[in-house]
Amino acid sequence: MFREHPGLAVSKVAAFSLAFCVSAGWGSGLGIAAGVEGFTEPYREIDVASAEPGILVKVDVTEGTDVSEGELLAELDQTVLRASLAIAEKQKQLRGQLDSAQAEFEMRLERSKKLRELLRRNHASQEEVNRAASETAIAEARVLAAEEALQVKQLEYNRIKAQLDRRFIRSPVDGVVKRVHKDVGEFVAPTDPVVLTVVQLDPLLATFAVGSEEVGKLALGENVQLRFITGKAAFAGTVTFISPVINAQSGTVTVKVQFANPDGRYRSGERCVLLLSNDPVKLSRRP
Repeated sequence: MFREHPGLAVSKVAAFSLAFCVSAGWGSGLGIAAGVEGFTEPYREIDVASAEPGILVKVDVTEGTDVSEGELLAELDQTVLRASLAIAEKQKQLRGQLDSAQAEFEMRLERSKKLRELLRRNHASQEEVNRAASETAIAEARVLAAEEALQVKQLEYNRIKAQLDRRFIRSPVDGVVKRVHKDVGEFVAPTDPVVLTVVQLDPLLATFAVGSEEVGKLALGENVQLRFITGKAAFAGTVTFISPVINAQSGTVTVKVQFANPDGRYRSGERCVLLLSNDPVKLSRRP
């Protein structure tokens, strides 16, 4: 049986769709307006991955759940890290070595002062004064070493705390959970770290295959007229992408238009029309 080449079939469909849309009159009540049919897609589609390997112990969302930026989506096991954090917290509070070093330094400093006073009265030798000064400097260095040790312990505490925080998987954007890839009890490996997929649907993007002759009427940042096939009123969108390459099979150029979808009324994948008429049309900022 003869089978048509897939690429040829795609080019025929694109050419037919383009010819049909350009010749059709869109916008009942809006006047005649040639248009190009396209489809909506998410503004962003993000595979949310874990920054750390581990066992997944909690998933707080399901497919279709609305999420906000920073919202907790899932958690990895934290048992070992929490124990390490408790140890680090206790260690950074231990000041015994520092207090001991400070007490010794103060004692050496006071003795050095007394010896210098005795030297002025010829009741002490220069060698005794020099030795006392050296011992004072050593005691001061021990204080500094104890302070630095506490600073290192504080940094170690901060490191473990940051590592612990990386075991909480949060949403990077306001959006909707499209897919949950892993379930509770599964191991999240460095080679397969994706746990969920989140899509951002406000704003939405509409993608069109515009004829190479018509694309010259469009410019980046330009406000254009859109209409959903199921709707009547035209609304405004902004051109955010015009491909620098013409599709050799269909002779079209990919154009993406961004528009607001604050109430989530429209879904990704809906069919819509990019109106190419220059006739004045009353626009709405929302579909």
